[in-house]
Amino acid sequence: MQLGPPSQKNTAAFMIVENHSSKDITLLSASSDVSKVVELHKMENVNEVMHMQKVDKVVIPANGQMEFKPGGYHFMVIGLTRALKDGEEVEVKLQFADSVQKTINVPVKNRESMQ
Repeated sequence: MQLGPPSQKNTAAFMIVENHSSKDITLLSASSDVSKVVELHKMENVNEVMHMQKVDKVVIPANGQMEFKPGGYHFMVIGLTRALKDGEEVEVKLQFADSVQKTINVPVKNRESMQ
């Protein structure tokens, strides 16, 4: 998760989600106790202008992975309920189709260390 100034109310989270099964899996949503909402977003280049849009789901291919990164798919963490600290870990719950849920810990890092 990207660290910003204490007054910042929104940030982004980046990670790699792996699928070790023989079937595609669908990520439907995410949540965290450090924010009001977490949304799945995608950046894309339209006529040489970058646009960010919310997406309803992300398919992770069978025996593959999806990288959530700056400039592509990512998690928008909206309405932070407290200031984040460099080096702390934030719990994020990932909700997949078929009622599968996975809880992970995402480290908070400053922007420079994420490049």
